[in-house]
Amino acid sequence: MIPIPFSLRRTVQDPVTYLQNVTRLDGLVGMEDDDVVLQYRVREWRWKRSGARELTESGVRETRLPLRSIRRAELRAGWFRTRVALFPADLRGFVEIPGFSGDELTLRIPRSERRGAEQLVNSIELALSSRLLGR
Repeated sequence: MIPIPFSLRRTVQDPVTYLQNVTRLDGLVGMEDDDVVLQYRVREWRWKRSGARELTESGVRETRLPLRSIRRAELRAGWFRTRVALFPADLRGFVEIPGFSGDELTLRIPRSERRGAEQLVNSIELALSSRLLGR
């Protein structure tokens, strides 16, 4: 596995109280055998009505996404941002990842790691194609 650093950020705002909860994942993504492996830490900021901010931080978590649960992978490279989008074929593998929206998992990749992200997406697409061809 060649690990590539990633981050994911999700903000949820309560429409009644206007209080926000921010979830941020920082970790590594790579491919190992027939799985896409995510290792990450979760930080969650919660704002309370009193204006106080509460931070919770998890230990290192690992999520393995089997190739059969991924429909396709896409690299989105722009001037300032690089993102890897994973589209699910089976939602069960993605459910335990905080910040998963339901239709895709979008990971922010540092610009310096763009080439590694491109290789990762190519490896995933090649493995998916080989799997479809029965090799």
